[in-house]
Amino acid sequence: MLDRFFYFYSPLSKLVQDTNLSTIVTLEKEAKCTVDVYAITTHLIEIESFLTGDSLGNVEEKLEAKLSSIAKQHSIKIHRSSDYSNNEELTYTLAIIEDILKENKSFRNLLLHYTYRNLHPRLNRIGVKNQRDPVVEQLSKFLINEVSFAIFLWRKAIYKKQIIFGNKGQFFPKVVDSIIREIPEFSEVTSDYVTLS
Repeated sequence: MLDRFFYFYSPLSKLVQDTNLSTIVTLEKEAKCTVDVYAITTHLIEIESFLTGDSLGNVEEKLEAKLSSIAKQHSIKIHRSSDYSNNEELTYTLAIIEDILKENKSFRNLLLHYTYRNLHPRLNRIGVKNQRDPVVEQLSKFLINEVSFAIFLWRKAIYKKQIIFGNKGQFFPKVVDSIIREIPEFSEVTSDYVTLS
């Protein structure tokens, strides 16, 4: 049986994300594995609308056009996280993480730090200068959803590794694994990563 990996594709990011998909298609062929591609769309439209000043409708239209185009270009299926919005296991996972964030200041600060670090060039342009700005807490909801979705997938125990590119490999596993270690409900979860440049 082929090993199964998963990858989070960000459809509104720069061209590098499309290059990453080309790498993944090649990896599937050369490594004889399968890679499931997920677009974390939950909260993405609201965040992009806020950062660009574009309307929610326009952002959603661009997002769907990009997902359809890229899926056709690479002959892949892209799963949307929003399609799982009514999934009880995902809802449960998200609720546990949100509860721990309310109680644990260090986790909350960790998420705020990485949210700001990931978006700081764009945030600086709109006057957000540090992670203590209330805007960063609102934007961190995307990262919370991304982390929750990763743990939801790990709990299924069907994936061998998550594929991560570049700088994200320096922080995303730390966030996910620190939450897994601290929450008893996730003690059975095993995560592993392959970081590509």
